[in-house]
Amino acid sequence: MLAFTHVAKRYQSHWALNDLSLSCNRAETTVLIGPSGCGKSTLLRLATGLLRPDRGQILIDGKDLSTADLAKIRHGIGYVTQDGGLFPHLSAYENATLVTFDLKQDRAQVDARFSMLLELVKLPRRVQNQRPGELSGGERQRLSLIRALMLDPDLVLLDEALSALDPIVRRELQLDLRDLFARLKKTVVWVTHDLSEAVLLGAQIALLNQGQLVQCGDPEELLNRPINEFARQFVRAQRGPRDILAELST
Repeated sequence: MLAFTHVAKRYQSHWALNDLSLSCNRAETTVLIGPSGCGKSTLLRLATGLLRPDRGQILIDGKDLSTADLAKIRHGIGYVTQDGGLFPHLSAYENATLVTFDLKQDRAQVDARFSMLLELVKLPRRVQNQRPGELSGGERQRLSLIRALMLDPDLVLLDEALSALDPIVRRELQLDLRDLFARLKKTVVWVTHDLSEAVLLGAQIALLNQGQLVQCGDPEELLNRPINEFARQFVRAQRGPRDILAELST
């Protein structure tokens, strides 16, 4: 579905990504994880075509982004950022359906899909006329997801989409989204720095450091068979609170 081959991206003298190759399987969630500045968000922006690699190739369904019709490709991609990227002066309905006006889609069909997505992400009908500032953080993130899913994309990209939420709301959304993506059979690439979130959501976890892929595999492999000292330290540093409490009590 999505493949990066020997991809490199430089900002001035700094290589944000350096010779990175990764494949993301169809209808699965791949989680990109690693410390700040390791290249996670850059990789996601390259997948949208918002950035171009200095070297390497990016394929979506076998189509090279360097030569493909990007406008058409982007209609098959849903993209959710950390802050949601909602327009504060537009209602929830207007935010979610804005792109459909550009594509001149039938209003009755758009309204039906918006209603279906409201139910799918568990948002009440009342929010449709409210502006983002009138919604809670969890409601805004669900609205951002509706907008990302409005054109029924095959590929959904999420960049630290839940990191600003409080733990209870965040956990609820994690579980909801995991079930939602499985039901819809979406190909998802999810960026996070939280290993617990990665394990909960990812069929495949890709650990990055300094612009390179350190280890890639299922959650059990990363947790129990870290490939090198960096991977071991990363896993060890992200122990849950119960583990830390147990250590302090010994």
